[in-house]
Amino acid sequence: MNLLKRKNLRLRDYDYSQEGCYFVTTCTQKKKLLFGIIENGHMALNDYGQIAKTNIDNLSNLYCNIFIDKYVIMPNHIHLLILIEDGQPQGLSLPRIIGAMKSLISINILSRYKNQKYIGKIFQRSYHDHIIRNDVDYQQICKYIETNPLKWELDDYYISCDE
Repeated sequence: MNLLKRKNLRLRDYDYSQEGCYFVTTCTQKKKLLFGIIENGHMALNDYGQIAKTNIDNLSNLYCNIFIDKYVIMPNHIHLLILIEDGQPQGLSLPRIIGAMKSLISINILSRYKNQKYIGKIFQRSYHDHIIRNDVDYQQICKYIETNPLKWELDDYYISCDE
């Protein structure tokens, strides 16, 4: 059997547990519109979106020395700006933090709605990350996160509700 080799999206030899600021984007499975809709340039979270928000807000309580500086939940993806401060417990890294967030959101959605129509897998397998290198980079990403709902129809992840 000839299996397609998955491209590694992480930087080779980079320690994702080290102190730093990371911009992360994670998408729903098949870019399904799960978390709500954009109304007049603002994200209106549905019940699934509220579950995602609650779990993102609690991430800093789960892990010491990480902070979710900014985030936006979009209909089919989430953008986060994550700060990892020095002094992380052994083994805690960006991939582990994102994995935990995706698992918590998925478990809470699927357990809360287990008696309803099966919605399937919540998130795609991987995520995109960008290491913030300076203040200009940080400011540009903050602006991108803040204005993302205003530019929804221009977004790479945009899918019309009619599709």
